[in-house]
Amino acid sequence: MPLEFIVVALGALLVVDVAYTYIRRALDHPPPPRRWDDSPHTAGRLEASLDRTDTGKRVRLIRCSDPYTKLTPGEEGTISFADDMGTVHVRWDSGSSLGLVPGEDAWTVLDG
Repeated sequence: MPLEFIVVALGALLVVDVAYTYIRRALDHPPPPRRWDDSPHTAGRLEASLDRTDTGKRVRLIRCSDPYTKLTPGEEGTISFADDMGTVHVRWDSGSSLGLVPGEDAWTVLDG
């Protein structure tokens, strides 16, 4: 047998072995289930989810991870909508329209 054939065959076996190992590990250790999060930005809901009924509610910013925003903690705004990625889009009283990202930013939904 030519040496090139042996090298290619060994390479294919290595790829199959690595794929098998990866699949076995994934099956033996599935990712943890999503958990309920009681942090201010989700208020007891699953992370990255927002009820459609929250549109129009007022929010207060606690923390924003965007280093370029002029928003400061304590600013308030009105929820416009939440997109498929979970970003909560807000019309801020200051005129900004920056969205809030669950897990990165923190906010609280105001009562009333």
